Amino acid sequence: EDFAPDMFLLDVMMPEMDGIQTLAALRAKAALCYVPAVFLTAKVMPAEISSLNRLGVLGVLTKPFAPLQLAIKLQALWSSARGDLTRGA
Repeated sequence: EDFAPDMFLLDVMMPEMDGIQTLAALRAKAALCYVPAVFLTAKVMPAEISSLNRLGVLGVLTKPFAPLQLAIKLQALWSSARGDLTRGA
């Protein structure tokens, strides 16, 4: 409960609990329900990505990805979301 992350980065396919189940469990906690989330996934079909986006995440990044580009992509998603908040979107 004391953990206060700025963002969740979740892989869709994880052992035991997948990313979708993990996000639901995290959002069930009052202190974490508004923490923005980003999914990583190898599932790149448009319907799969749309389904993930409907969960209210900042974005979906597909694999494979360039590890050195990950921080840049996350920063762009974060900046876009922050801009949306200041514009009232």
